[in-house]
Amino acid sequence: MQYKYFTLAKAPKVGENIKIDGRLANVRFVSDERKPIEKSLISRQPELLTDGGFLAVRVGFEFID
Repeated sequence: MQYKYFTLAKAPKVGENIKIDGRLANVRFVSDERKPIEKSLISRQPELLTDGGFLAVRVGFEFID
């Protein structure tokens, strides 16, 4: 399983199919823990740079091949 952070407004639901880097993936896990989007999180996932100051949730997914 792979993980990625999403802002609360864009967080998918468990069982939903989403696109990650052009590939279809199925959401298996959405964390209840909210993390502030700060430097440490942005350094791991640079696309969150524009969402600084918001909260994010960790989402686990598996690619559908």
